[in-house]
Amino acid sequence: MREKIVRLGFLNEKWLFLWGEENFRDLNNYKWKIGEKIYRFMLITKNHNDILDNRLDDIDMIIFPGSDLYAKLAIWKWFYRDKYERWIKNIQNFIKNGGGCVGHCGGANVICQLYNEPETFYEKTIREAYLGIAETKVYQKESIALIDQLAGYPPTALEGAAYPIYDGLSENAPQMGGIPIDFIVKNHPILEGYKGKTLKIFWGGGPGLIPGNEAKTILSYPEKDIPDLQPLNVWKYVGVGKGGRIGMLVGLLKSIAWEAIEDIGVKRYIAKSLRELSLKKLTEEEFIKKIYREYDEDVADEIFEILYEGVAKAKDWNKLGQIMPVKRANMAAMVEEEYGDGRVLICGPHPEDPIWENGWIEPSPETKENCLWDGLMRWEKFKWLGKKNYWFLRREVAWAAGLDENELPPIPEEYTEKVLPSKPVKRYTLIEILMRFFRSLFRKVK
Repeated sequence: MREKIVRLGFLNEKWLFLWGEENFRDLNNYKWKIGEKIYRFMLITKNHNDILDNRLDDIDMIIFPGSDLYAKLAIWKWFYRDKYERWIKNIQNFIKNGGGCVGHCGGANVICQLYNEPETFYEKTIREAYLGIAETKVYQKESIALIDQLAGYPPTALEGAAYPIYDGLSENAPQMGGIPIDFIVKNHPILEGYKGKTLKIFWGGGPGLIPGNEAKTILSYPEKDIPDLQPLNVWKYVGVGKGGRIGMLVGLLKSIAWEAIEDIGVKRYIAKSLRELSLKKLTEEEFIKKIYREYDEDVADEIFEILYEGVAKAKDWNKLGQIMPVKRANMAAMVEEEYGDGRVLICGPHPEDPIWENGWIEPSPETKENCLWDGLMRWEKFKWLGKKNYWFLRREVAWAAGLDENELPPIPEEYTEKVLPSKPVKRYTLIEILMRFFRSLFRKVK
């Protein structure tokens, strides 16, 4: 029996965060049979150097998972132009020549142009990092929690990203990272045979999509918007004392693990730059760019990793009497485009992640110890369903890898259309037919 290996590339790169990496691992070595042929996935991890050196011949498609990779690409575009242009060109050529591409959540932000006018640093990096392989645009509001507030942005600038950010980062935090949403399904080979009108998929703050002219919509967001489905309280960072910019600044400085920074000059530089940020002498974008101008890329990356952990552990946060505004209703959630000979799948939610049903979000009690590290919310009275739609992920990556509709991994029977067996047609002899005829006449005469 013949075996066909479908080689899936997984880009394991980020700037500060990467969500759900482990949930792609189950793809490796998955097998299915079509006729006399066995298909098998092989998951191959890729990094920036593989792309920069154009080592992509050993994969059929590449996955951009949920991460802030777009921020890293934008930093390259500003300060390391050669790396940015090589990375973009090699990915473009890979897809143009038949390689597939899948982007989930932050991975979709790498592929697409930004639709809304950018305000925060993260939004500006989405605009800058545009890969140039799709007409579809992303609607994405996002910020770096606390740093944006220190720079003068309102806490609502987090928008949908608040769902994973407020959920906690420590091992003891819930780390559910979002909500399950019943996405509306459209007609597409990936969903051929699926019986439902909706599909419940995990969503963690990903973008809404504005499809390009040639794009095919596969999923769309429901008519009800996110806050109507699962409201989330807005929290504001206070810091020490009565809050204000000085209280926020002092609280953040206290939470940074200074022992992780050996150079005293670097420590002073970070403290000075954060103070300038809090006094509005620097914008958030200028604050970040200033550090990359001052230090080598590796050192600057390390500084922001330490800052990121400091942001997560900074106390204290106050709950506001306001629900986080999120805009996604009726937008496309997943589309397909073609670029050259390659297939491109752009997806706002996370089909790779587990889902649950029922339940609701409860804000954490307000204490002086509140921080993002431990979480500002908890889920109550929910029921885990696990990776119930992992079949969808398998069909998605197989389609992106170039398989035909009749080669895709199977949909579990519980999700497929049930075709009732037809009743056997009874064959009658000529004598039986005549007898039935005369009996009917006799009944009529009677």
